Amino acid sequence: NLFDFVAPEFHDHCRGLITTVITERTAATQAECALRGKDGRGIPVEVSAARFGGNDQFAQLVLHDLTGRKQAEAERERWSRQIESERDRLKQILEQMPIGVIIAEAPSGRLVFHNIEASRLLHRPFLVAEDYREYPKYGAVREDGRPYQAEEYPAARSLMSGEIVKSEE
Repeated sequence: NLFDFVAPEFHDHCRGLITTVITERTAATQAECALRGKDGRGIPVEVSAARFGGNDQFAQLVLHDLTGRKQAEAERERWSRQIESERDRLKQILEQMPIGVIIAEAPSGRLVFHNIEASRLLHRPFLVAEDYREYPKYGAVREDGRPYQAEEYPAARSLMSGEIVKSEE
């Protein structure tokens, strides 16, 4: 009996799957459930059911072991949580730094982060810039009062040419 192998909590689901294929003349349907191994351990499987040969009394079931996929999904989820935790930790560190930090995405120059000290030093809140051409919104000027052009901002120069900009106000 097939149900000797199906974990008890999935009996109704599998019975419904077979009934749907046979009575509703559904060509095929799929569902995930668990089979019970000889050791009593649950084995995740995908069950594909289809009517067999057009006969209303028989259905064909194909089972695919999903153990590897489920393990990979669990591993990916674990890594995702770990990366998110490390990202949060880095953000907290950057927020607490006593120097201004602004992070721009390469190569566009899209501004993706700033800390509180950066806003204090710039005398303004963080402004969204989708690329370096929007940097003039910050209103930086040279000592002689002329405004910086977008490509003259230190971050833009660094992104475009790899220039290392130090001690520029």
